[in-house]
Amino acid sequence: MAGNKDLARLINMVLLKQGGQLNIDQLHQDLTKNQGVQIPNVQSLLIFLETFPRNFVINTVRHRRKNVSNVRVISDIETCAEHCKKQGSCRSQNGECGRLHICKFFLLSGRCHFGPGCAFGHDFTSQHNFKVFMSHMLDPGSIEAEYFRDLLCQNECRNATTMPDTCKFYNTSKTCSNKRCRSLHICRHFLEGTCKFGSDCRRNHSLEEPTVMDILEDYGFDVNRHPEVILEDLQNFYKNNTSTNIGSSQPQPDGFSSDSDREQEVYTPTLCQPPSAVPAVPVPRPRTKRSPPKTRTDEEKTEEGC
Repeated sequence: MAGNKDLARLINMVLLKQGGQLNIDQLHQDLTKNQGVQIPNVQSLLIFLETFPRNFVINTVRHRRKNVSNVRVISDIETCAEHCKKQGSCRSQNGECGRLHICKFFLLSGRCHFGPGCAFGHDFTSQHNFKVFMSHMLDPGSIEAEYFRDLLCQNECRNATTMPDTCKFYNTSKTCSNKRCRSLHICRHFLEGTCKFGSDCRRNHSLEEPTVMDILEDYGFDVNRHPEVILEDLQNFYKNNTSTNIGSSQPQPDGFSSDSDREQEVYTPTLCQPPSAVPAVPVPRPRTKRSPPKTRTDEEKTEEGC
């Protein structure tokens, strides 16, 4: 129901502004005392959160003979690969592909080399993007861009459209003539854990080349971490995505459906503040700092897609 989704978006906002996660007791207290939502108890909140498995992860551990739960935000939102081509358009049949029409570099790092004139767009709140964000229980009208970046750059929130691809020309002929190539010049087999040549491989097995690090920073990676830590993140992703080049995935029409559409009502929380601020919602029955952007010339803009 609409009210349930409104509460899910509110919880996302609260969590993101608190670093992406909170103890369930702290979250319940913030919602009831600061946000005006009355939820009877922590258990009711846990039951509600479990109906949004695409948005919240609940980790429960035993501590001093008591279960302690932490709630963390996740997201599987994607950028539209069709939009992020040179033509900057999406040709999905119904015009609603369900993915973001935005420059992925600006989305992930704020480091778009094209500046405000980027053909792929920098608007989080365009009509299309607003609808996509809202379908993922994220309200771009109340959440700052940096919080989105912190969320989407988490390892488990990365997907085929928000990970850097390896350069197919470099990996097939060891030659790439595009001096402004924004794909990684790294051995694909090395990242997939299948390179048979080891240190004798003719292709790069290191992240420490300046161009590689620059591309990783464009994709929102914290390049101040040790290269081996970043490499582990990349390898863990590539080993599970070996069938095709990551960047080649195409968008499919999406009706913005969600597991939350099948929620069942049990009780209706009430508000301590006007309904216009935060709507009352039912709870379901139990089941279980980045670098500043660089700029490029107009000539360069025509030669490179997002």
